[in-house]
Amino acid sequence: MPGKRSNGEGTLRKRSNGLWECTMMVGYKDDGTRRYKSFYGKSQKEAKDKADAYKQEVAAGLYIDPHLTFQAWAEKWYEGYKDSVSPTTYESYGYTLKTLVKGFGPRKLASIKALDVENFLKGLRADGKSDSYLAKCRGMLYQIMHKAEANDLIRKNPVRFAEKMKAQRPVQRKEAFTQEEVQKLMEGLPQDRTGHTIRLMLATGMRTPHSCRHTYVSQLQALGVDMETIQSMVGHADMEMTQHYLHVQEEVRQAAAEKFSKTFKVSRSR
Repeated sequence: MPGKRSNGEGTLRKRSNGLWECTMMVGYKDDGTRRYKSFYGKSQKEAKDKADAYKQEVAAGLYIDPHLTFQAWAEKWYEGYKDSVSPTTYESYGYTLKTLVKGFGPRKLASIKALDVENFLKGLRADGKSDSYLAKCRGMLYQIMHKAEANDLIRKNPVRFAEKMKAQRPVQRKEAFTQEEVQKLMEGLPQDRTGHTIRLMLATGMRTPHSCRHTYVSQLQALGVDMETIQSMVGHADMEMTQHYLHVQEEVRQAAAEKFSKTFKVSRSR
C-alpha cells in the first residue's frame, strides 16, 4: 500500500517487480497540471536517497532537465530578447533562429556538444552559406547557450569550445571616416533634414548603406571603449561581428606604437 511521506516529500510504494518507487511533485507542465518524477531502488532507503539527492541538486542549481529541447529554450530566449533590440533586428534574428531550430530543434538542450556545433556550421557551409551567415548563426547560438548556462540549464556553453570556421576569403574591412572627417561633417553639414539625418547616423551608429555605422564603432574604439561595451551598444549578437566593423585608423596605430615605445623604451630611429 502506498505510504505518503511527510512535508510534501512524495509517496513510497513497492512495485510488482519488487522495486521501491518514490514519487514526488517537481513542478507544473505548460498546461498547468502537476509534473511528477519517480525514483527507484531495491529498498525504501535507496529510492528515498535518490529523491533526496535530486532535491539537493535542484536547490544547489546543479540539476539539468534532461527533457528540455533546444527549440523550447531557443524560442523562450528569442521572446525574452525582444526588448533588447530594434523591431527590424528582432525580425532578422527570427530568420536565423529558424536555421538553428532546423539544425538542433528536437535535440535535448543538454546533449548538444562542441562537435555538434562544428558539424552544424560545416553543414551550412556545404549548403553554400556565406562566411557572414555562418558567423551570424554561431553568434546567436552562442547567446542562446550562454543564457542557458547562466540559468543552470546546461553545464557549459558548447559554442565556446567549438573550433571556429576559417574564412574562405579574407575579410574586407569596411571603410570608416576618421575623427577629423567626422568633425568636419558635423560642422559643415547643412542645417536641414538631410544634414541632421547624417549627424544622427554618425552619432548613433544606425544601420544604413553608408559608412556611418562603421565610423561609429571605430570612433568608440579610438576613444578607448572596450569591445564588450561596443558590442552591447550596437546590438551585435557576437563579438566577431563587432570586430568586422572595426577600422583601425592610422592615428590610433601611431599612438599604440608610441605607447609601446615609451613603455619599453624602444628607439624608433634606425
